[in-house]
Amino acid sequence: MKIKICKVTLYVFLISFIFAQTTFAWVFERRTEQFKKGLAYAVLPVPFSIPGVGNGLGVGAGAQNIADTYIDVYGLAIFGDVEGQAIGLSDIHLIEKTLIFDIGYSSISKAAFVINNSRGMDGDEDPDEFNMAEISDSTYLGGQLTLTFFERMLESTIQSYRGSGKVETIRDSEGNILAEFEDVEPETSNITYGNFILDLTDDRHDPRNGFRTVYSRNFPSGVKDDEVAYYTADINTTIYIPLLTNSTLAFNYFRSDAYVQQKGETDRDVIAAETGLQDCIAGDTECEEANEAYIDTIVASNKYGNASSLGGLSRLRSFTSMRYRGAHTRFAGAEFRWNLTDEKNTFDILFMKDIRTSVQLAFFHEEGTIADLVEDLYKETRRSTGIGIRMVMNSGLVYRAEYATGEEGGQFVLFLGYPWDIF
Repeated sequence: MKIKICKVTLYVFLISFIFAQTTFAWVFERRTEQFKKGLAYAVLPVPFSIPGVGNGLGVGAGAQNIADTYIDVYGLAIFGDVEGQAIGLSDIHLIEKTLIFDIGYSSISKAAFVINNSRGMDGDEDPDEFNMAEISDSTYLGGQLTLTFFERMLESTIQSYRGSGKVETIRDSEGNILAEFEDVEPETSNITYGNFILDLTDDRHDPRNGFRTVYSRNFPSGVKDDEVAYYTADINTTIYIPLLTNSTLAFNYFRSDAYVQQKGETDRDVIAAETGLQDCIAGDTECEEANEAYIDTIVASNKYGNASSLGGLSRLRSFTSMRYRGAHTRFAGAEFRWNLTDEKNTFDILFMKDIRTSVQLAFFHEEGTIADLVEDLYKETRRSTGIGIRMVMNSGLVYRAEYATGEEGGQFVLFLGYPWDIF
């Protein structure tokens, strides 16, 4: 299986390379320079609102194209429901416009995420009744190496990170402590991803015409004998159709599949003993059903693995982060990006220097499904519909605020970057 997958990946890369070189490298012209120079800097507040994670305020500082190079440097400190820091260097050109290196470090001292005990689209939990796992002492250090050709139309990247973290407390939706873990050593993991990008659009940062597809997968390592070993392969494709003078209609299709190489523990008695489930009083059917549901989730995860989830910042934005999980994911979305202005307005004030290229309204509709078995996909789906406003910068930053509504109500998102391109 490994040999077959490697051969397929190599064939895809070679065909894409030849295809781009012989045809589209001259047909699709970029409307802007893809490797921009010119100093840009900012020190500014960075508010955030992430469904299922929380709200807060950060202070970010960064400078791009330092000393007439392509090198960028950034730093960030955030406070609120999430607290931590991050620093990094990016766009270090080892071979100009061809081989690029990035490196970064982050540390999170406080954060919490939703624990979803269901698989597929069942969604038995009340969205307001999720338990939350509080983490601390989470650190990541890693880098990325990018090989790029034809004005970034064809790229291959490898990302590698070493991280550690630990769960300290599990609380219910009202803040009551359900479990505490004292003197627990942080779990360490090595994370490696590979990506192939074919980008036949008119601009990498703010595409308005063309086609882009990204294939990515992770490479698991250090898996113990009784743990599940699997990799996740994602294909993310977006078509951009120009409308009106400077606006765009975007269609996105995303699929993610988990491929299990080694199954984990599936014996229910062993799992119950290892996870330390709460003892139920005789006749307490609610407690017993909760324990059984929790074991069901672990058995399914150890048997099928986990594909990319739905909900949160990027896909099904009206649902909390990681709302739906399973071994196979399918998603489709449409978005009209209406550029209200399309001017290169330069601003140079005490704490910020950059060029704003457009202010954008966005109207979007999304639909997704997840299942552990491929044949169960599309038996149930969920939808999100919403509106947002964005400011697109020449440096590549996109500031966005959005509100989406769906079957479980609405969610507000305040973050950086275009949806569908992150997480």
